[in-house]
Parts: sequence; C-alpha cells; structure tokens
Amino acid sequence: MYQTDGKLALINLFLWLLLLFYNSNKKGYSNNYIFSGLLILAFATFAFSEADTYHYREIYDQMIMYHEPIHVESFYYWLIEFLPHNYYLWRMVVWGISLCLLIFTYKRYRLNSNTLESVFAIILLQEFVVTRGCLGISLFLFSISLFSIPLRQKVVSYILGFLGVVVSVFLHQSLPIFILIFLFTCIPFRKSTILLSLILFPIIRVGLLPYVSELLSTGLFSLETMDFASSYLEDDKSVANTNGLIRQVIELLPFFLMFILLVVEYVFRQKYIERPVKILFKYSYVLFYIAMLFLGQQTSSFISSRTIHMMCFPLVIVVANYISTTKRQNWLLNTSLVFFCIADVFAFLYTIYKTW
Repeated sequence: MYQTDGKLALINLFLWLLLLFYNSNKKGYSNNYIFSGLLILAFATFAFSEADTYHYREIYDQMIMYHEPIHVESFYYWLIEFLPHNYYLWRMVVWGISLCLLIFTYKRYRLNSNTLESVFAIILLQEFVVTRGCLGISLFLFSISLFSIPLRQKVVSYILGFLGVVVSVFLHQSLPIFILIFLFTCIPFRKSTILLSLILFPIIRVGLLPYVSELLSTGLFSLETMDFASSYLEDDKSVANTNGLIRQVIELLPFFLMFILLVVEYVFRQKYIERPVKILFKYSYVLFYIAMLFLGQQTSSFISSRTIHMMCFPLVIVVANYISTTKRQNWLLNTSLVFFCIADVFAFLYTIYKTW
C-alpha cells in the first residue's frame, strides 16, 4: 500500500509557487501556454501532494497483475496495455491529453494566458490532478465550446461537439449527471431567478435526504466515488470538530466570495458578458448550488466534493474573463483571490505536516 509522502509533496508546493510567480511577472496579452503547460503537466504527473495519486498507483499495479480494468473505464486500461508499463508515463499521457484539451478550449475563448494561468494555479490546479475524470471533463468543456463558439462550418462544429459529449460519457461514470446538470443553463438568469434559488435552498436541502440513497444506487457516480462515500465519515474533514470546521471554512470561503462578486456583477449590475462565457457562469453557479445542497449531509457529502471538483473547471474561464474585462480595482475580487491562495497553501502545508 502506497502512502502520501510529505517530503515529496514539497515538490508540488515548489511547482505551484513557480507557476504562480512566473505568471505574476508577465505583462500584457499572451496566447502562449508552453512553459506554464509544462509546469502543470509536471505537477499532474508527479502529484505527490494528492492522496489519489497513490490510490491510482495501487489500481494501476492491480490492472498490470490481473490484466483487466479495475475501477476505471476501458480507455484507461487500454492505455495501460498500449503504453510501456510505467505508472508515471500513464499519468503523463492521461493528464497531458486533458491539459491539451483545456488549452484548446481556453484559446477558443480568446483568454489572456497570463491571467488564465494564474487563475488556473489558484483555483483549479489541485483539483485538476485529483481524478482521471479530468479527461472527460476537459473533453466535455471543449465540446461545449464547439456549440457556443462554432467553427466556420457550423454543421461540422455541431457534429464534432456532439461526438465529443458522447465520448466524454465513456471517460468517467460521473459525466452523465454533470451533462444533465448542464441543461439548467437554459434557464434565464435574472435577479428573480437568483433570489428564488436562495429562498428555495433550505426547502430543497431539507427535502433532499430521503432521495440520497436512491441517487447513490443509480450508478451515475463511479465505483471509486461510491467507495469514497462509504468511508467519507472517516475523513477528519467531515468530523464536526474545530479542525474539520476550520479546513472547510478555508476551502469554501473563497468560492462564496467569488460567487457573490460574479452574481452581483453579472446579474444585479448586468455587466456585459459574452454568451459563451455566460453559459459557463450559469453552469458554475448551478454546480456550486448543488454542492452546497449536499454539503454536510452525512455520507452524501461526497457529492458536494465531486460537484465542486467539476465546478472549478468552468469557473476558471469565467474568473479569467472577468479579470480581463474589468479595468477598475475590485476589493472583493482581490480578497477572494487572496483567500484562494491561502486555501492552496493551507492544503499543501496540511498534507506535508500530516504525512511527513
């Protein structure tokens, strides 16, 4: 059994700091992702600070031994059989393809790479390396962009987008439910919509518990996720003590601040936002809303964790776009970004301290 090594996790802390400082010193507009992409790929390949890296290595060894897929979709097992047998090579390919798809997506939204890479570092990087599901999510986001920002040949763009969405379903078992959630972006986002969602929140949350068991039995989440649900209460994050409460506040506070900012700006002040980005803003809000519905609901809290994981992918695009299109200083934006950095540093230091 492989164990998280705090000493090796220092490598990830160094790579994160390097990525952050490298982009903080870049000025002007850029569309170059090469150096930062290599740093992100190195972080993802050797994600020693993430416990799932060691969990996947155990699964990888078992698949090599038994020559059959275990807790993964067929594509990932095929890669193991196709590539030379090396766990880190397998990770580099899976997360490398995911990263390439994300970069292609970012380029389609014409985002400033300097801004986006900084936002990626503080919001998405640690979530990006958690599960193989990043490949399906990245393909799904790229496919969405083919609908919202079509190619010159629109029919070809829509066909490719549809095929991409279909293929993403086979790259992680949780993708079908996230695709269904995406349909909520068809709802107009007005002041009344936001206010109604807030009023209904406690009612929906109280009425949610009876249906949790039924949801878990639908198979919309992977076996790996189902196992996580049964053991979630053993994680000290879910324990109602001072340590668990502090960690949860540190992790969630920056998201609350960011969504307050985005909702006020885009919904109440009606700041202009391009339609493709608006779709992702609505998607991010719905995912965060669902995550909060399940937060702390005993074994169903794992759904909250998985939904926040998914939410970080489109949120990066929304935040990067907001920063790029906002000239005036915004204290709430700066405060939320600072708290994202604090949450990242805390996560690194906690892992290093706990596993040294």
